[in-house]
Amino acid sequence: MTSRISNFIGSFRRYERITGMSEIARRYFVMNAFDGALTMFGLVTGSYLAGVRAPMLIFSVGISTVLAIGISGLWGAFLTETAERNRALKSLEKKMLRKLTGSYQSEASNAAIYVTAAVDALSPMLAGFVILLPFLLAEKGMFDISEAYTLALGLSFAIFFGLGAFLGKTSKDSWWLYGLKMLMAGLLAAVLTFALSYSGIVASTA
Repeated sequence: MTSRISNFIGSFRRYERITGMSEIARRYFVMNAFDGALTMFGLVTGSYLAGVRAPMLIFSVGISTVLAIGISGLWGAFLTETAERNRALKSLEKKMLRKLTGSYQSEASNAAIYVTAAVDALSPMLAGFVILLPFLLAEKGMFDISEAYTLALGLSFAIFFGLGAFLGKTSKDSWWLYGLKMLMAGLLAAVLTFALSYSGIVASTA
C-alpha cells in the first residue's frame, strides 16, 4: 500500500513537471470556489429578504444550483483542457516527427485534464455546500432559521476572505489586502440585493 502511494505521488510530480497542471488547477479552484460561494451568498441573501423561513427549501434549491454549477464546470473544463492539451501534444508530435500516443507526455496530458476538470467541478460545490450547511442543520433542529441565516452569511464572508488571502499568499503580496478585495465583492453583492429589495424588484413576504 505504501509503495503504491509513493508511486502515485512520484507519477503526479513527474506529470506536474511536464504539464504545470497545479498552476491551472489553482486558478480553477479560486475562480470556481468564488463563483459557487457568491452564488450561494446571493441565494441566502435573497431568501432572507424574501422572508423564506423553510431551511430545507433553501438547502434544496442551493444544492441543486451548486450541482448544476459543478456539472457545468466539469464538462466545460474537461472539453477545454482536452482541446488545449491535444493541440499542444500534436504540436509536439510535429516537432518530434513521431506519434506520442501511449507516451509519458500523453499520460501526463491526460492526468492534467482529469485533475483540472475535477478541481473545476468540486470547488464551487464544496464552497456552496459549506454555506448551505447551516440550513441543513437547522432542518435537523440544531439551529433556528435566524441563526442559520447569520451563520451562512458569516461563512460566506469567511470564504471570500480566505480565497483572497490564498491568492495573496500565492502572489507573495499582502494576503489581508487580497482578502479584503474578495470580501468587497460579497459586500457589493449584498448592497445590490438590498437595493433591489427596497426598490420593490425583489418582493418580501415578511
